[in-house]
Amino acid sequence: MIRAMVTGLAIAVCTASSTAAQTSVVTPLARSAAAPELPLSDVGRDGWLLKVAMKHSLTGRLAETIVNPNPFTSDSLEPGQYMYAVPLFGPRSANELTWCAPKIKRWYGATHWFAVCLMPMRQGVAWIETIDGLYVQRLSVAGIPGSLPSMPRIDREETALEAVPEIEYRLIEWDQNDIDIRVYIHGEGARSRSVGDFNLPREPDGSVRLETAGGAVRITQIGADRRAARVEPLTPMSADEPLRLPASRY
Repeated sequence: MIRAMVTGLAIAVCTASSTAAQTSVVTPLARSAAAPELPLSDVGRDGWLLKVAMKHSLTGRLAETIVNPNPFTSDSLEPGQYMYAVPLFGPRSANELTWCAPKIKRWYGATHWFAVCLMPMRQGVAWIETIDGLYVQRLSVAGIPGSLPSMPRIDREETALEAVPEIEYRLIEWDQNDIDIRVYIHGEGARSRSVGDFNLPREPDGSVRLETAGGAVRITQIGADRRAARVEPLTPMSADEPLRLPASRY
């Protein structure tokens, strides 16, 4: 069973200053100042175990209009569009961040978050659309029909998305040696999206310790019910900690 913990995508990048280059770490999501939310009662199957409000670590606003280079669409992004950076790098440079614009779209009768991501490539900047709107973990450039000539101007500023990204940990079921949990990214105004399932091993007393965003909770099975749990805090959850998601089992 998997126990490995990851600290989210974290890449050191150089930022210019008036005196010297400074090194900072870019992580897609960090905890916001809002307190985490624990359930007030016992949790059943697919019930949430923990909710943590997040924020994008490096943000900005688009300063110019850009149009999708695909000749078969007229999609565009307008000045003022909220953008956030992710440490996913194209083959051109290991120091040029990808920037993503989260938007809401209707697909098959339901409202979803998606994102337009701008990834630097060897020639130009790829326009990539992904359904991982609030937390982009991977991108594919296969079949991209065209590219922008250069990265548009993005004015970096600490700004907030109207819909606060929220991490939800939900119970799947208990097994003999571990617990199965599903992680969702949620944003107000659209459906939640699962970002993976994982399992955590039981401690000697049968409970499970879940660590995320600088804090931890204890999850305990209720009797012999494989689809019931009780949650209690173990350590305080500090603000501005990078998101830590246990490694997916898939």
